Amino acid sequence: MASHKIQVIELPMMDKSKYFPLAFAGGMGTRVCLYPFTLIKTRLMSQRHKALYRGTFHSLSEILRIEGVRGLYSGFLIESLRFVPSMCYITIYETVRHNLTDRTSISNSKLRGFIAGGCASMFSQMVLVPLDIISQYRQLGSISSKFAHINLQNASKSGMSASWSVVLAIHKQYGWRGFWRGYFPSMAVYVPSSACWWSLYETYCDFLVKRAPLWTPHLALQCTAASLGGVTTCCINNTLDVIRTRIQTEHGKFWPTLNTLWEEEGIRLLIKGLSARLISSIAFSFIVILFYEPIKRLSLLEEYKNSVRW
Repeated sequence: MASHKIQVIELPMMDKSKYFPLAFAGGMGTRVCLYPFTLIKTRLMSQRHKALYRGTFHSLSEILRIEGVRGLYSGFLIESLRFVPSMCYITIYETVRHNLTDRTSISNSKLRGFIAGGCASMFSQMVLVPLDIISQYRQLGSISSKFAHINLQNASKSGMSASWSVVLAIHKQYGWRGFWRGYFPSMAVYVPSSACWWSLYETYCDFLVKRAPLWTPHLALQCTAASLGGVTTCCINNTLDVIRTRIQTEHGKFWPTLNTLWEEEGIRLLIKGLSARLISSIAFSFIVILFYEPIKRLSLLEEYKNSVRW
C-alpha cells in the first residue's frame, strides 16, 4: 500500500507562460462538456412542484424532443463569458495559496486550500453573479415565461440577440441592481462551497493515496477525490442553491422565497434538483481535475518534473 503523499504543485513550481494559456483552454473544454447539466439543473430548480419535468432524465428527454440538441446549449454564449472570471478565480486561488505558504505560519495544506478557495470565490462572484442571472434566464429559454417575472418577448431567439433582450428586460424592470439580485445568497452558496471543495479535495486525496496500491496513477486518485469532494459539498448546500436560483430568476427576497419553496415542496426542498446537481458536480469536479492537474504537470519547471508523479 502507498504511504507517500500526492505532491501538490504550487504556483512557483510552474512556467506561467505555459500554465495560463493551457488553463484557459482546459476551462473552455470543461464548460462545453458540462453546460447541458447546468441548464437542466437550473430548469429543475426554477420550476414549481413538477410543472414541466419529473426529474433529470425526463427533463433531458423533453428538451431534446422539443428543442433539440441546440436547446441544451441555450445561453451558452453568455456562459462562455465566465471564462474570464474563471481565470481570475484560479489565479487568485493559486496566488493566495502561495502567499499563505510564504508569508504566514499556516503549514496545513488543507487549511491553505480552504482559505484560498474561499477568497477566490468571494472576488469572482462580483463578476459571476450578473452573468449567472442572464445565463439562467437564457437557460429557461422558451419556458421562461412560466417562471420569470420579466417580459422576455424575444426568449425564443438564439445567440446574443436573445441574451441582449434578457439584459434589456432585467434593466427595464429592476434597473442595474437587478443584475446583482441574489448576490448574498450566491456568496453564501459559492464561497463556503469553494472553500470546502478544495479542502475536501486534498482530504480525500490523502485518504485514497494511503489505501491505494503503489502502482495507482495519482491522477486517477485525484479525479476520484475531486468527485467525492463535489458530492459532499453538493449535499451540504443544495437547499441554499435552490433558494439562490429562485431569487435570481424571480427577483424575490430570501425569507419570502424560502417560505414559498417550503410551502411548495415541503421536506423535498432538501433534495429539489439534487440529482441534476450531483451529476453536474461529479462530472464537473472529475473533468476539472482531469484537465487541471495534467495542465499543472505540463507547466512544471524543469527542476520539478522528476519530483511529481502522474
